[in-house]
Amino acid sequence: MSQSRILAIVFIVVGVFLALLSAVADLFQGTIGAVDSTFGWKQLLGLILGIILIVAGIILLRQGDVEYEDDEDEDDLEAEVVEEEVERRA
Repeated sequence: MSQSRILAIVFIVVGVFLALLSAVADLFQGTIGAVDSTFGWKQLLGLILGIILIVAGIILLRQGDVEYEDDEDEDDLEAEVVEEEVERRA
């Protein structure tokens, strides 16, 4: 499994956890939620950040492993240099 795929999965899992925790924080009064309060700005911020993480994770998953052309060019250049070196020595 590639690093970008692992990162995408981590983003999604953390985003879901953060969004759910923020949405139901008032159910846990006294531990993470405030007593007798409504949906507050901290919960809204947590929910929005969670959704952003989920979307970023999905985008990363959909992109997959992208192989850049520059990487191939460097490999080809190295192969040409090795071939030239072998020809010079022969």
